[in-house]
Amino acid sequence: MNTKVILTILKKELLETLRDKRTLIAMIGIPIVLYPLLFLGVAQVAVHEQVKLQKQNSRVALVGDSSEIIKGWLAETEKVEIVETESAEQDLKNGDVDVIVKIESDIDETLLDNKTVAIKLDYDNTVPRSQKATNRLGKAIREKSAELLNQRLEKQGLDKEFSQPLRTEVNDIAPPAKTTGSMLGRILPMLMIIMLGVGAFYPAVDLTAGEKERGTFETLLSTPAAKSEIVCGKFLAVFVLAMITAMLNLASMGLTISSQVSMMAGAEGQGVGGLDISSLQISFGNIMVFFIVLLPLAFFICSVMMGIAMLARNFKEAQNYINPFYMMIVLPAMYASMPGVELNATTQLIPITNVALLFKKMLIGEFVAQEVIMVLLSTVFFAALALVGAVAIFQREDVILSQEKGMPFTLNRKAFVPSLRPTMGLSFAMFPIAMLLSFYVGQYLQTCDFVSGVILTQYGLYAGLPIAILIYIKVNVKETLSLKMPKVSDVIVVPFIALASIVLVNLYAGLQGKFIEVPEAFEEMMQVIFDKHNLGVLIFVVAVTPAICEEILARGIIMAGLKGRMPDWATILLVGMMFGAMHMVISNIIPTALLGMVIAYLVLRTGSIFVGMLFHFINNGFSVLAEKKALPEGLMIFLENIEKSQGGMVLLVGVAVIVFVVCVVVIEAGHRKKLTVKS
Repeated sequence: MNTKVILTILKKELLETLRDKRTLIAMIGIPIVLYPLLFLGVAQVAVHEQVKLQKQNSRVALVGDSSEIIKGWLAETEKVEIVETESAEQDLKNGDVDVIVKIESDIDETLLDNKTVAIKLDYDNTVPRSQKATNRLGKAIREKSAELLNQRLEKQGLDKEFSQPLRTEVNDIAPPAKTTGSMLGRILPMLMIIMLGVGAFYPAVDLTAGEKERGTFETLLSTPAAKSEIVCGKFLAVFVLAMITAMLNLASMGLTISSQVSMMAGAEGQGVGGLDISSLQISFGNIMVFFIVLLPLAFFICSVMMGIAMLARNFKEAQNYINPFYMMIVLPAMYASMPGVELNATTQLIPITNVALLFKKMLIGEFVAQEVIMVLLSTVFFAALALVGAVAIFQREDVILSQEKGMPFTLNRKAFVPSLRPTMGLSFAMFPIAMLLSFYVGQYLQTCDFVSGVILTQYGLYAGLPIAILIYIKVNVKETLSLKMPKVSDVIVVPFIALASIVLVNLYAGLQGKFIEVPEAFEEMMQVIFDKHNLGVLIFVVAVTPAICEEILARGIIMAGLKGRMPDWATILLVGMMFGAMHMVISNIIPTALLGMVIAYLVLRTGSIFVGMLFHFINNGFSVLAEKKALPEGLMIFLENIEKSQGGMVLLVGVAVIVFVVCVVVIEAGHRKKLTVKS
């Protein structure tokens, strides 16, 4: 590649982008002007309201025969005003009274009997003034209670410690820097990821789908520059703009928060709410290390966004494609901010989450070099994978010059043009629709009755509804679902590759279980289901039904819109990840996704969904038989002995790897001709 050409394209893209007023507003206007104004405005209003609330008297209404006694107790309490009222409850609702004090017993008589006086406070928790009044009265009553208790003890000749058998002394050993770093570590990493996404979003869409829509992509392709040089130049432009936007946003927000916390700090210089920015000791070396780790993360986000945007035909469609991914990058950052989630051997390998957790540890000051290296290597790997995918998509002229029409936005069936396969947008849409329906409807149905709930969810939501949509919009169901009879050789190979996959995925699940445990509630629920139903019912509900319906959705409708429009490996990876996410239990997502990738490969390579259904049935059926202890006795004894023997397990895994590789070779040999995808 010619570096000069790449730099020329980079310069051209940067100049064109920076001439756009919307880009300048998004990159410079928001971080430099809007954030400080918002924070300053909100902070000033909040401080003003707090001061105003502190100065206001709390209006108190007394109800009961002992009102005069309570009035005497509150006489020395500052900013408490006793209000005479005929209808205390109505005045509280109208806002004329802040709190009502109710005493149902005679205070003097109750105290003389050494009993407890019940004092009830009625207030409105939606009104700040009412909340403040309740806090003031609560403090005053606690102080009076302590005074009366001391009088009782003195009268009985008892020491104060008599009334307090146990005392808890809480000592927070965390230094201010660690406390502040921990608090900021839950917020700033997520903001950083969001800002990177915001910075990459508009340039990625504009430099790909935007150019398609404007018709300038063909002009650029007609130049002597190679496609690889064009994509590198465009990618660098998106990367530079994303980094600038992220850095400006973070710097502006950091400075604004720091200045506001400093302004609102107490007289002794202590931070607000435990937040003491001045206590943080972040060295220049730490900043540089984090910046180095941030670079591959930005590469990853920019590459994926560019690759997705390239699949769209216009600016609006690209926005619709990227929005789900934008939400996907926020979720790992949110996960990293949850209490108890730490940087360990597992989270170091999770993209986005690992960088956010490393940032959090840097703010606390507890990271080590090994963690930095692992996070850097894993992030570089995912970034390289994403960049290779973006370049591969860019090399396809049928994608970058695609003029395929999307679906008309109408319910009039006459407006739909018959097509062999659904559009990519429709295929992507089927996934969240199925997830939402499964979450809101399917889970409820299965809670009412497991068997009928699963059947209705699978045949109704996963298979029936999507197929009905395809028929209504005139999409060829047979072509979409790959309803083609497989070769005999494929049918023979599938059981072997399925069993080998079961061994390998179960091995991974066992290793994963050391870090991500299966929820006890899920295990208990599954145990109840397996104990309650007989083998025949479980085979139909757990093995046959998902093998048909989930394959129709995942390897049928969803994959039909992706294959041919992106590289095969990307289709396999994406469909597998979606399939894993469909199962919702966090401990099952990755193992299920791995199996989903193998099934996607088989269906894509053989061109028949029946191969995927057979694989799916064998996997689920084997699990049911093992759980019900219905496997042949000899096989059960063999598996138990293998599990107890480390050498036997190594041998089993080795055999599984060999069988898997041989099966892939046989599949490839039987389908040497590359699959042609009709459009």
